[in-house]
Amino acid sequence: MARSCVKRVALLTVLLAGVASGTTAPAADSRVLAPELDYAQLDYQRGRLQLRDVTIRQDQMRIQADVAEATGLDFSDSNWTFSGKVVVHMPEGEMHAAQAVVKFAAGRIVSATADGAPATFAQQPAADNPGARGRAARISYDIASGDVQLEGEAWLNDQNREISGRRIIYSIPQRSFRADSGEGGEKVRGTIRLKPPEGAPSGATQ
Repeated sequence: MARSCVKRVALLTVLLAGVASGTTAPAADSRVLAPELDYAQLDYQRGRLQLRDVTIRQDQMRIQADVAEATGLDFSDSNWTFSGKVVVHMPEGEMHAAQAVVKFAAGRIVSATADGAPATFAQQPAADNPGARGRAARISYDIASGDVQLEGEAWLNDQNREISGRRIIYSIPQRSFRADSGEGGEKVRGTIRLKPPEGAPSGATQ
């Protein structure tokens, strides 16, 4: 019961902060965040909000973390820093990291940048797509383009191809990737697995 009360009080604090900043919108508005949390601390003097054991939802995005911190009370255009067991759920995939910075513009989530040792990405498999998975020191997701950028000892595997390099950009909608050596000049390395011809023995390639 106490835990439930804390959640309701914390949620009320967040909503009141939104009213104060003029960013609260009707419930049907996709700009509204629907946070679930155990604790909230709001510092009006410093313009800082901290949430603990938090889940934030907006449209098809869901972000879970031990701690979330926002600087500034105008949430329509701001950066939120999530830390501790961060999971960013996005359309067709998710990222896991130690820390992530989520950018808001006009009240909407526009990008998420995850850092870890390493941060990881996994695309959900579908009937016509085995999905992709990757890891890197930093992984960024852009909502508008659907691109996932892996940077720093980047590695990506989509069952048929495996590639590593300084930077890899994977398009979720197009299921394609491009890679470059970045400023460090590190070589891009890749492996392509060829499908055996129909009726060929297992393990045969063409």
